[in-house]
Amino acid sequence: MTLTNHDFRTLQPPLDRIGHGLIDRPRGRFTTTLPSWRSLIYRHSDGRHHRGSRRALPPLARAWIVAGHLLALGASAAGAASEDFTHCEWARFGLLCLCALIHVVLTLEAEERRRGAAAAGGRQHVDQTSVWTFVGALVLPVPAALVLLGLIRAVVFVIARRPPVKFLFSSASIAVSMLVVHAVAVSTPLRDYLTGRQPWPTAGALAGALMALAAAALAYYVVQAVFVGVVVGLSTRDWRPVTVFGDRGTNLLALGTVLGACLAAVAQSVSPWLLLVAVPLVVASTRDRQRQARDDAERAELRYDAMHDELTRLPVRRGFDPFAELALAVDRERGTPTALLIVDVDRFKSWNDRYGHLGGDRVLVGIADVLRSATRHGDLVCRRGGGGGDETMVLLPGADRDEAAAVAERIRTGVEQARIDVTSPAGGRVLVLGADVPGPTVSIGVALAPRDGSTVEELERHADQLLRQAKRRGRNQVVSTQPRVSEAQVVRA
Repeated sequence: MTLTNHDFRTLQPPLDRIGHGLIDRPRGRFTTTLPSWRSLIYRHSDGRHHRGSRRALPPLARAWIVAGHLLALGASAAGAASEDFTHCEWARFGLLCLCALIHVVLTLEAEERRRGAAAAGGRQHVDQTSVWTFVGALVLPVPAALVLLGLIRAVVFVIARRPPVKFLFSSASIAVSMLVVHAVAVSTPLRDYLTGRQPWPTAGALAGALMALAAAALAYYVVQAVFVGVVVGLSTRDWRPVTVFGDRGTNLLALGTVLGACLAAVAQSVSPWLLLVAVPLVVASTRDRQRQARDDAERAELRYDAMHDELTRLPVRRGFDPFAELALAVDRERGTPTALLIVDVDRFKSWNDRYGHLGGDRVLVGIADVLRSATRHGDLVCRRGGGGGDETMVLLPGADRDEAAAVAERIRTGVEQARIDVTSPAGGRVLVLGADVPGPTVSIGVALAPRDGSTVEELERHADQLLRQAKRRGRNQVVSTQPRVSEAQVVRA
């Protein structure tokens, strides 16, 4: 487990983080409970999260990364110049390299799939090669420990799918943590105990040795957490512990891996050949984690599919209604309005008749993409049941009449200007709706809470009436609820 194998992909607060070998924090998320309403909406039709374009790291974060590289280089050079090899240390180095490479090679596929499942599910990745780097930091001279790290990271790079600079920063944070562990080991009798230079003590001295081992394990974790956490905080401006250090499950897995590394270190003090016994155990653990990650991802995908439309990947009613009612309750408690839009494709049957059902499906997918881009972050979108499936609903928390009308008009014009590829059933000619031929349009009814109702059902009923007005007036337009006329306005009139 290398405390720092983090992912530097798009930094999106508060979830997208930079990785440290023990904990890899990728993009996106599948929650184990009901997902947030933002995650229900911001997905492409192919199921990927819609997160926007990549953003560069802030200057302070880049400066911290450069400082981390320089610190790792300086500390490594200083440590390497201060120690010499003995024949026993050469043997331990060779044995650790052998064990680490066997572990990495035998788990390449499992580790790659674990990383992929973590990236798809938004979970942090725990790298169990830390077993070997932690032991190496305790018992090897600095040059040998750094070569061991380099060998492991060179193989892991093949499956890491990360830019070299960001991968190097992860490696630098691991190197610094190893140097701190090594400093703890050589400043106490711990290294002598682990290398067999001194026999393990008894009674009170044994407690001191175990405390030194615990301090080394804690330092291994904390140094990398600080390295990565500072970049996360500078990039996301979110300094909460859960953001910087990860969630409870990830930390428990990381601590379990460190504990395994401590046991391996103690076992090799009895006989270095016992490291070979640790290899199948670590390999089995990594593969078991991969199977568990695969099962978790499958369950998460099933939960997602159960609440989303298969074609447009918009939420269905069972995934929309609970969050919509919750948003209404929150706005009611705050005394702020909520708007509900019903969006209907004009003359949708004609698109099915002209381009077949597959062409009609392409129209619905294109309009769903417009809804994602035209709504605000935090709005709720749903494919409405019934009526042929060409209607969608949009709930706008905290939106007054003017803001709701603006969002609705943005949706209307977005659909009108959309470019949607369809294939003609006869001849297979590809046409671009909105360019080669006129594209689809939508009509929209806009209801407002609390004026038109206090529940989703009441707002839906009122928005339906306004939608019918839009159809009667010629389609391709927005009809909103009319503002109340106050008594003062009546008197003035």
